[in-house]
Amino acid sequence: MSGWRSCRLALIIVVTLASTTACSSPPEIAISDVSIPAPLPSSASIYLSIENRGGTSDRLIGVDSSDVEASLHRTTIAADGLTSMVPVKEIEIPDGETVRLEPGSLHLMVTTDSTFESGQEIPLTLTFETSGAISTVAVVE
Repeated sequence: MSGWRSCRLALIIVVTLASTTACSSPPEIAISDVSIPAPLPSSASIYLSIENRGGTSDRLIGVDSSDVEASLHRTTIAADGLTSMVPVKEIEIPDGETVRLEPGSLHLMVTTDSTFESGQEIPLTLTFETSGAISTVAVVE
């Protein structure tokens, strides 16, 4: 009888794990609202929205461009009101949510040896832990 209970318990565990795994879909990342408003001559913040339409969270772990140096940053405001930027290693993109990179918060920071021009297109490759590389273009306003 105990052998039957062991088999039954094992079957229940296998079915539960299989159904849980089948219900989780991979991340499905969509990038939108990419903008570079009011850049300084050789540096700029890029703002955008990252939507995860999938059933599993993902992480933005890098950004690259053939035209500029790019990195992930967070704006912080100290108790004395001074604003600073600190680099971040990754940005969590929870399943079913949209993360906005916006002024005063998370953003992409880009720098160049030349000057940004209105209408200039900056190619970007965002790298996600699970979804891999996703390309987009930011236009200087």
